[in-house]
Amino acid sequence: MCKDIICICELLTFVYNIVLQFEFRINKEQSSFHNRLLQHDLEKNYSGRLDNTNFGSSSSISFPVLQRTAEEKILNSDRLTLERQKLTVCPIIDGEDHLRLLNFQHNFITRIQNISNLHHLVFLDLYDNQIEEISGVSTLRSLRVLLLGKNRIKKISNLENLKNLDVLDLHGNQIAKIENISHLSELRVLNLARNLLTVVENLNGLDSLTELNLRHNQVSAIKDVDTLPCLQRLFLSFNNISSFEDILCLADSSSLSDITLDGNPIAQETWYKHTVLHHMMQLRQLDMKRITILSKVFMRLGSFIHVWFQEDTRFGARLFPQDSLEKGALVQKFNDNSLCLRALFRNIEVP
Repeated sequence: MCKDIICICELLTFVYNIVLQFEFRINKEQSSFHNRLLQHDLEKNYSGRLDNTNFGSSSSISFPVLQRTAEEKILNSDRLTLERQKLTVCPIIDGEDHLRLLNFQHNFITRIQNISNLHHLVFLDLYDNQIEEISGVSTLRSLRVLLLGKNRIKKISNLENLKNLDVLDLHGNQIAKIENISHLSELRVLNLARNLLTVVENLNGLDSLTELNLRHNQVSAIKDVDTLPCLQRLFLSFNNISSFEDILCLADSSSLSDITLDGNPIAQETWYKHTVLHHMMQLRQLDMKRITILSKVFMRLGSFIHVWFQEDTRFGARLFPQDSLEKGALVQKFNDNSLCLRALFRNIEVP
């Protein structure tokens, strides 16, 4: 009996180890693309892996020539991953005109080239390279996702023919101005975090844009956001916004539901949350925190009573009949009591 139990235990241990090894292998092969794109939920995992890709050389040119076996082409007919290959240039890719997904991330590439023949390409990932200029993509008219984060790009340019672009990631570059993107009417996600932007402008024409990431720039003024009919999420954390007048156009946006302003001087003001919610009642999240219906009602009611106080001191006297106060003192007393009520209702969640 004991031997049977021991055998069963050994069998279970063996099976458990196999399962652990299988899960480890699966997790290791998962792409990190989703984690890199802040606030963006791409529905598909585009990355693939071809560890056995070989490069040949040509005496007549200075570029490596990609060589894949017939088996590799069958297994990954429409995708090619060349990440962490220590590449300094894009290799020549012949006989791969059917490629739809191309990954060059984590290399040392300085210029985009040798891919103009890939007319069916929909996904191009050049994250974490040393590219200084957007070029070599004008023939890629089918491109939907272009990832150029963490490079050395100083200017947005040469995107005229990419009218089907859905995602454009340019975070972690050296871009000082938003320009040359007004023709991208299909663009849904634009990531310009960690650049050198001071003014948000030139957004006209981005009629499909739903998410705009401008975290960690030097933004002090915002324009044109109210012209974006589909914008839902706007991330402005850690910039130089110091007054509500700097972001006044946001109040005219009827589609905006999520906004972040934490890390700005404006977020340190005592009137910050009240003013933002008063002017943007359509918001569902502020600084990644859900806004309850009760909060909105209280903000609106508080503003209404505050105005009444300013116009009619007798109203304040009816609220606080035991006090004989001047107009300014009455307003301050209301503000003090208002803060207490807000603290009381702060944690009440209303669906």
